[in-house]
Amino acid sequence: MLSLLTVLFMLQTSSSTYNLSIFREGIELASNSEQITLELLDKLDNPTNYTLLGYKGVLTIIMAKHYYSPFKKMEAFDTGKALLERAILSEPNNIELRYLRFTIQCNTPSFLKYNTSIQPDKTFLLSRIETCGDKDLKKRIILFLLQSEQISQQEKQPLKKLLP
Repeated sequence: MLSLLTVLFMLQTSSSTYNLSIFREGIELASNSEQITLELLDKLDNPTNYTLLGYKGVLTIIMAKHYYSPFKKMEAFDTGKALLERAILSEPNNIELRYLRFTIQCNTPSFLKYNTSIQPDKTFLLSRIETCGDKDLKKRIILFLLQSEQISQQEKQPLKKLLP
């Protein structure tokens, strides 16, 4: 796991390059750190593509966890959900966006009723993971799917063979 100083150093890199690995690592750390969530959101003030818009949506949803007020929590959740859904609507075949939504929906409490795309996203990810050209993203997706309760043991078997 990266230290907070390492993450902050990574965040100092030029925002114009938008190294997705910064956001991929940051998402994993953001739920436990309001500071990291805010730093990442600041880098995404004006997302330049739909993948970055999706990350902004996910980070906004994660920010809801850091608010005390239930009203602020719901506002952040709804705003983040709308951003993520807009990104996916614009690029429905973007594996990274579908992965982001799958991870969020798998970890969202059922009373929020944000779980209707779990099955379609699962099917999409399982059918396209082999052709994912981004090795870092592919590994992250596979590792998440292998630990997910949404994936059967039978579905997990071929995934294990895809790991390096």
